[in-house]
Amino acid sequence: IVVFREDLLKRIRRNSVLPPVEGTEIVKHLVRTVVDEGHLCPLPQRIRPVYWAHDHAMRVYPIPDVLILADRFDSYSINYEDCHCINPGSFSAGDLSFFMYYPVSRTSQYSKIPKK
Repeated sequence: IVVFREDLLKRIRRNSVLPPVEGTEIVKHLVRTVVDEGHLCPLPQRIRPVYWAHDHAMRVYPIPDVLILADRFDSYSINYEDCHCINPGSFSAGDLSFFMYYPVSRTSQYSKIPKK
């Protein structure tokens, strides 16, 4: 299980050559980029400088079973290349929502606590 807290989607959208179409294509684009590049921050050196002594901690090879990209974007759950990618959404939104991950079935379930 890899947990990464960064507003990565915003950075990738800002610096992509061909911006993805709105909707679920943006999520697929982000997950495919991270998994295919094998790095949690697949941006050019000029955009996101690398501290080479600790760059090995940002690599995602071999591909993890679960990749939690805690971004400010809407919640999503997607499978790509045998990796279950989850974004619980913004932690500061205050909507009391979360994901439950079931390791045996390698699935997740979105849940929301009702407000009283």
